[in-house]
Amino acid sequence: MPRLFVLLLTAAGLIFGPSLTLATELRGGVPDDNSVVLDHGLFRGPNFVADKLACIAKLTGFDIHWKYYPTNRLLSMAAKLELDFIFPMGFSDQRDKFLIRSEYIFLSVDDFVYRGSKPDFSDKAHIHIGVREGSTQLNEIIANHFRNIEVGHSYENLLKMLGAGRVDAVVIPDMVLATFATTFTEPLKTEAFDRRQVGFYVGKDWPPDQLATLNAAIVKCRD
Repeated sequence: MPRLFVLLLTAAGLIFGPSLTLATELRGGVPDDNSVVLDHGLFRGPNFVADKLACIAKLTGFDIHWKYYPTNRLLSMAAKLELDFIFPMGFSDQRDKFLIRSEYIFLSVDDFVYRGSKPDFSDKAHIHIGVREGSTQLNEIIANHFRNIEVGHSYENLLKMLGAGRVDAVVIPDMVLATFATTFTEPLKTEAFDRRQVGFYVGKDWPPDQLATLNAAIVKCRD
């Protein structure tokens, strides 16, 4: 083998190390809550994440194939490195204990969503709140000592609960609400509940160089 070729290969190894090649197909997981649209494993717009992901994929060269999973399963699979990425995921201290967060991609406001007269959100012993299963919002509602909680499998399901009068209010991220609000038959009212960063989560054993590549792209695409 020519010496120059060996040097080039050695240099490539020093530059890229154990990182993923551009041809490597990575496994991505998305919550199966109907808030984003996948088409043959790719994010499709218009929605609030597709453009950002297209930018990140272009800068990193990562070829990510996405699939839907329930949120709790996403968290478990990422922790076991059965998925390379999970997104879009709200960051929380609880999730940080067993996963690594990326740089945030966007900020999200979790809203109380209600109909008609404003409920008394201070009456935590009696107000009925709907929250999505496996969500960071559920953890926050419990931590804030709300006692009557209805759990839904999707944000769409939560709005059906609200429309049927099963709950006084539901908790939905503002960008997700914008996706579904147009399908609701009457105006919805909101009050801010919590604010959080949203981005990727990866497993604790994920390659640090890959995380650095991902984070650098996120910062450029975020701006």
